[in-house]
This record gives sequence, structure tokens and C-alpha cells, in this order.
Amino acid sequence: MIENRKLRPGTKLVGRHKGREHRAEVVTGEKGEVRYRLSDGREFKTPSGAGSAVMGGVACNGWRFWTVAGAKDAKPTKASTKKGGTTSGTKSKRESRTKIKVDRNGKGPAGGRSAR
Repeated sequence: MIENRKLRPGTKLVGRHKGREHRAEVVTGEKGEVRYRLSDGREFKTPSGAGSAVMGGVACNGWRFWTVAGAKDAKPTKASTKKGGTTSGTKSKRESRTKIKVDRNGKGPAGGRSAR
């Protein structure tokens, strides 16, 4: 995830999609504007446009898709935190679910009467 959105030309970006690593570079366009160039040479006005192209046209938030290459303070993605549990100390959805006991037939709450 890119937090500082003021990227300078020459900055290298890395993104992962379907197990493959993709690269882009921040460049200066013909009119002096910032552009995002993929390794195949295609250029985009936004990191979202570049990320969407990598993902086959699926819309994405480019600031979340790309990370600055070599950034040591890169935060783990949601996918990597799911496997290891929660990192914030809060209960996961699974842990916080209320369990409801059901009768032997699997219908209605145990000990309660159901309308027939």
C-alpha cells in the first residue's frame, strides 16, 4: 500500500496478482504530468489504471494494489494477516459469533417450542 502519494519520477512500484509479480515505474509524461508505466511500456494517468490493466480490466484501488519497490516498512496485506490470525488483538468474526444450540433434528433452538 502506498501511503505517500507524492511519488517522484523514477520510483519503482511492485504489485502482485494471481501469484505473479508486476512492476511499474513512475515517469514524467510529455506534458510534464506524472504517469505510471508498466513493464510492457503501457502508460496510465493513475496507479488505479495501471493496476486495473494488470488485473485484466478489473477495477482496483491503485494506492492499495501497488507498493514502492524495496520499501522496508511495507505493511502486510489482508490475505497475509488472515492466515496468521488477527494482529490488532480483537476477536475475529469466527471467534465472536454467538453459538445457538439446536434440537436433535437440527430445527429451532434447543429446549424451545416451534410453531407448527
